[in-house]
Amino acid sequence: MSIRTYDNKHKKRANLEVKTRIEALQEAVDAGRSWLDPELLTRCEQRLVAARHRVKLSLDHTVIVVAGTTGSGKSSLVNALAQHDVSPVSAHRPTTSVPRAVVWDATEEGRADAGDLLDWLGVREQHHFTGVDGQRRVVWPPWRPTPQTAEQGVGTVLGKRAFRRGLIVVDLPDVDSLAQEHRAIADPLMARADVVVWVTDPQKYADATFHRRLQALPHGTDIIVVLNHADRLTEDDAQACFADVQRVVRQTTSARVRVMMTSAVSGAGVRDVAAVLDLAASRRASMAATLNGQLRECGEEILSADPEGSGAAVSAAQVEELIDDLARALGVDRIADAVRRSALRHSHALTGWPLTSWVSTLRRDPLAAWGFVRHRDGERSMAGVGRGVSPVQRPLGVLDAGVRASISMAISDFVFDVSVGGPVRWREQVGAAVDGGYVGALDSAVSDGDVVSVQPASWWGVAVWVHRVFLLAMVVGLGWLSFLAVAAYLRLDVPNTPAWMGFPIPTIVTVAGVLGGVMFALLCRVLSMWYAQREARRVYRQLRSRVSGVVRVRVVEPVELWVDQRERCRVSALVAAR
Repeated sequence: MSIRTYDNKHKKRANLEVKTRIEALQEAVDAGRSWLDPELLTRCEQRLVAARHRVKLSLDHTVIVVAGTTGSGKSSLVNALAQHDVSPVSAHRPTTSVPRAVVWDATEEGRADAGDLLDWLGVREQHHFTGVDGQRRVVWPPWRPTPQTAEQGVGTVLGKRAFRRGLIVVDLPDVDSLAQEHRAIADPLMARADVVVWVTDPQKYADATFHRRLQALPHGTDIIVVLNHADRLTEDDAQACFADVQRVVRQTTSARVRVMMTSAVSGAGVRDVAAVLDLAASRRASMAATLNGQLRECGEEILSADPEGSGAAVSAAQVEELIDDLARALGVDRIADAVRRSALRHSHALTGWPLTSWVSTLRRDPLAAWGFVRHRDGERSMAGVGRGVSPVQRPLGVLDAGVRASISMAISDFVFDVSVGGPVRWREQVGAAVDGGYVGALDSAVSDGDVVSVQPASWWGVAVWVHRVFLLAMVVGLGWLSFLAVAAYLRLDVPNTPAWMGFPIPTIVTVAGVLGGVMFALLCRVLSMWYAQREARRVYRQLRSRVSGVVRVRVVEPVELWVDQRERCRVSALVAAR
């Protein structure tokens, strides 16, 4: 594989990484817009806008800004690199009032891209170098290429060294200028640059301006600190000062900073600075590295806003626990038990021994204690065998303050458990997302007469007819025995009483009617208990299902939206910060 092919693949991979980070950071910002700090959002959006413009304008140019205080020699360094007087030099402030760009690019397309990029950066004065002979083209206002201006070449000679095409060096106004507008120009350019070259001197590297500006630079930006005016010091003093500058830089910032020493007057060290800048232009990687670093920094800041992270989703166990708590607070289990006792009462009234089953109707329906009122047609249906019991309905709004408090407490505990550890503003929004009408919806869910009802059993009709047969046998037997007793008392002549196995038939019929009715009533009682349990389980399942439906729509789903949004924000920020 040739070096050119490897370099192209490296550039494509770096550019793809930048675009991936842009998309990930944008998704993180969109997902976390409601709770992230407004200043952080503004900073991230500014980085995104700058990154998109930077990628759109040019992927093949490396923007290097040269910054520094008045008298540090930054303009002299730029002139030494360009080997032309492109920037005025003076010890009086302000010297550089507008940014000036030096562009090395031989192709017409490259110079057009560089012009668009510098227009976006706000740099109007541009100096274009198009050949190895150092030919210079100064353009004011911004230059636009024509076929006649296209010239061949790969750079300008610095001694025997040539800069690669695609390099843009911008000389900034003094950052300590007395003119406020000069600082307003320098700061945005430093934030958008691929490489920042900070020029200082032995007298000013310990100034507060140097520390403050170095700390304010984006951590993802490549930074080079140049100690200029080395010719004013002896060799030993220069080495000692250089070591001290390195110490100050290490104490000031945690970013990776290259420290170099030059003398723009004598030319010492200029070749080394040119080599570093030339390497940045040849790799075409500084832009991608800087954008990646700045986007990565934004991703890390978003992650730091949510240090404890979040779960993948609301767990099923948390939802089931909430449903159980609400069902318990609403008395679903007790309503089911009331349905069990009500079903047992009605079953006894219909399938019990006819001589005693009427006692069951004297007891109050257990569902009445819960406010459920039976329709009048339902009371009439009790007399009709097999028609069962009509549905009951509880009036809405009968939940007392204790039940309402229990419901609110259960939902508050659920929201707290789900949102614990999250950002404060996010937790507030999770709580506000819960539908405030859940109390009325839950009351309506457990007051449905179609659910809280005693459904007729299929065996009731058979039981009633069997009881009638036994009752008829008992009445016939007792009547027969009574007739025989009266006839014997009156000494009437009656036929002999038929017998079976030595027992009179009337006695057998009477005993069979009584014992059969009692035994069948006991069997029906067992069946009634099984039936009542089945009705209670049915009502409990249906009421719990209705409570679950209300909870999921009004509580769980709104909360899950915020939990998923937080997780999406964090995952996207992780992608941007990786």
